[in-house]
Amino acid sequence: MKFIETKMKLPNEMNWKSFTRKWNLRLVLMAIILFSMISCQKTFYQFYKVSSIDDFSKTNKTLVFEDDNCKVLYDFWGEGGNVGFVFYNKTNENIYVNMKESFFINNGIAHDYFQNRTFMNSQSFSTSISYSNTAMYSYAGLNAIGLNASKSISGYNYQGFKQTNSISAGIVSALAVAFGGAVTETTTRGKTVSSGTSYTEMDIICVPSKTAKVISEYKITEALYRNCDLDRYPSKRQIRTLAFSNNQSPLVFSNKIAYTVGKSENLLTFENKFFVSKITNYPKNAIIIKKYDEFCGEKSDTKNEYFKNYSPDNFYVTYYKGNDKFKH
Repeated sequence: MKFIETKMKLPNEMNWKSFTRKWNLRLVLMAIILFSMISCQKTFYQFYKVSSIDDFSKTNKTLVFEDDNCKVLYDFWGEGGNVGFVFYNKTNENIYVNMKESFFINNGIAHDYFQNRTFMNSQSFSTSISYSNTAMYSYAGLNAIGLNASKSISGYNYQGFKQTNSISAGIVSALAVAFGGAVTETTTRGKTVSSGTSYTEMDIICVPSKTAKVISEYKITEALYRNCDLDRYPSKRQIRTLAFSNNQSPLVFSNKIAYTVGKSENLLTFENKFFVSKITNYPKNAIIIKKYDEFCGEKSDTKNEYFKNYSPDNFYVTYYKGNDKFKH
């Protein structure tokens, strides 16, 4: 009996070039499908208009509260609403802000500014190429809004301007960066060595005469407000605004601030009170414009995205339309 010898093609004898080509094609197709799903996802913004219960003045950059000793400046603009503030000392003495006695109060719930935390301040040494978009409160910018500030001012803002810049694929608020942050893209080569020191959160913050400090901790809200009279995914023709009084508002919030002038036992307190007076949902194409950046007569190569209606008494929450059947 004769046995016919057959030769099977084992996996290690396959044409690996063809095999790799097929898998690469599959990966490319998967990437295209994923990109299509993301690009088809529509972006919407819920805008909040903030009104003050107390007596505030408003500039094109800030809301300003003032008493005999200090100015407190607010700019809520950004994702979720930054309730942080700039505290400016008008006096000829040091002012000491008592963080243990200062609170952010949101819909009747008090949140501590002082939490007795320990932070790590680290430094890295490496060979790197770094591109950064860092915000900074400028001396000229603060003087422009009437602070007459010294150059020892602390805090951040992009060249003193309040605007929204497009960073990579997203929209990043320069003011959201304003209170202690930066957007940095870094490419690093070589060995990195890190060192750092820890420090404990201060319960008393000293603000020297004629200077200011930024105090920031909380956002107003990151939750989407829903109402039967408010379309969640409106077209340009369906945009509608809901208005609220102080007593009807879904968001009432305040900063209660305590301080002393000099080494005094006389603790002074005041409360800056606000409420959301209007809420509007917008599709992206109704609220975003594209334009070239310009500085010293030079224009950028590409257009960046900007909100049409920046205002220090506005903030927003970004959301997306998915496979959701709910219209409100």
